[in-house]
Amino acid sequence: GKFQEFTIPFESMIKAIETVSAPNISLKFLSFNERFNFCLDITKIIKQMKDYINSSSSMPISNGLFWGIEAIQALKRDIESRVLSGNNVDLRYLRGYMEHKFFMRMRVKYLFEHSYVNRGELLEKAEKAYELSQIAHMLALKYNMTKNVADGMIIIKVINDVLTMEKEYIPSFLKQLEGRYNNG
Repeated sequence: GKFQEFTIPFESMIKAIETVSAPNISLKFLSFNERFNFCLDITKIIKQMKDYINSSSSMPISNGLFWGIEAIQALKRDIESRVLSGNNVDLRYLRGYMEHKFFMRMRVKYLFEHSYVNRGELLEKAEKAYELSQIAHMLALKYNMTKNVADGMIIIKVINDVLTMEKEYIPSFLKQLEGRYNNG
């Protein structure tokens, strides 16, 4: 690539800043705001998970856009169309899908670790869904290099497996979360 990672000692950076002749140098370092009140909005989590599983949105969205599981179905159709026509699978969409499963796993893990849900198999299912999404992404990379239709069709099977798993565990997850939330 055009860029190479380069590190220097902190003291050297300070010396360079002090001796540079360009005016108006501004460095902004980010730090954690310890006074910020982070609160968990269980109602919002429940609403978003219901939106996902029901392919609906509680937020306004433009016509023609897909939401939740319906969006995953559209992704599958796009992949199938591309594979059957010999075109590359768009890895950006599968990367987004994989990241969605990552954050879904993190959400379930946090809620499990903080006793909002108490069934470990829900976390196992979310972890498995993320693992399968990684496999789908890797298969797409392989497909794009080889154009092997069988590999492309396995991507669709893997996504179907994740959807089946989610349709089983997310309603149970929601039921437990709603029960915990409604009972204080």
